[in-house]
Amino acid sequence: MVLPNYRKTLQYLNPAAFQLIPRAAESGAPIRPGNAGRGSFRGPGLWNLDLSVSKYVPIHERVRMQIRADMFNALNHTNLSGLITDRNNAFFGQLLSTQGARIIQMGASLSF
Repeated sequence: MVLPNYRKTLQYLNPAAFQLIPRAAESGAPIRPGNAGRGSFRGPGLWNLDLSVSKYVPIHERVRMQIRADMFNALNHTNLSGLITDRNNAFFGQLLSTQGARIIQMGASLSF
């Protein structure tokens, strides 16, 4: 069902493995429900590495400052998402979006 080269083609599910549900000619509504249950499909896994670095710097006898850097998705790995599961959609089985890119936030705090 899952195609092995989906990272290059973005085609995650094989459309030939699924049938269209027959529709009524008058209304266009499905004649019967499909047999794939809710949550039957899962997208590709998520791979993420978060990193945090901090350093305390003494300023005075009772005063010190913390300098901190946080990186979310530190290696900027592309995580594909947005799997289209509607068989009537022309983009069925394709991954059309990605999840967050690298985010870096820096901060400082003063404690006394």
